Amino acid sequence: MSEAQIKKLITEPDTLEIVRDQLAAILSLGLQKQHAIAVEDGAANAAEYDIPVYVENSRPYEAGDDNPLPRFVNVLLPKVEAPEANPRLGMQKEQAVFWIDCCARGNDGGNFRDDKSASFRAWKLTRLVRRILMSDYYTYLGLRGTVGSRIVTAMEAGTPDKTGESALAYVIIRVTIAVQFLEKAIEAEGFPLEAIDWELNPASGELRAIGG
Repeated sequence: MSEAQIKKLITEPDTLEIVRDQLAAILSLGLQKQHAIAVEDGAANAAEYDIPVYVENSRPYEAGDDNPLPRFVNVLLPKVEAPEANPRLGMQKEQAVFWIDCCARGNDGGNFRDDKSASFRAWKLTRLVRRILMSDYYTYLGLRGTVGSRIVTAMEAGTPDKTGESALAYVIIRVTIAVQFLEKAIEAEGFPLEAIDWELNPASGELRAIGG
């Protein structure tokens, strides 16, 4: 075979990339709505629902060096598996493991028990993330026909290795979620994907969903 058989530019993202960004967009949209409801209700803690969402940001703390971020969410894709029994042609069944890092810092007014307050805040943020993603509304992450299932498999607390030079305490709750989906080949006809529209801030790396 002396000639390349693929004669068009490969530009479309793989399904796994779309699923990763869809997770972030769902969280961004859901958290924006929660913040709007809290403001509308006049909740005293409405600011706690104003939470930025990042994608594949290994140093999200740097986004807030001048004003350290009180809380944020970071979506990461560390692993994808494909069963050996998959067909060699057409669409492939795959499972991706995603990490949803829910991070919060401790007390703003001092270091007394800042680790405790950081932990409480991080778990509260995790509550929001888990309930949004595991809502029946998002059983297929809005990608029915492509996504077969999504399930939270673990939640684990820890502290980041580095938070810049900040003396503030941070706690991260890492939510592990497994998503099964179909990955199409170039020749295979896939399902139409109606992903949520979003825009990316090139300076901070924040992903913000566009919608109501």
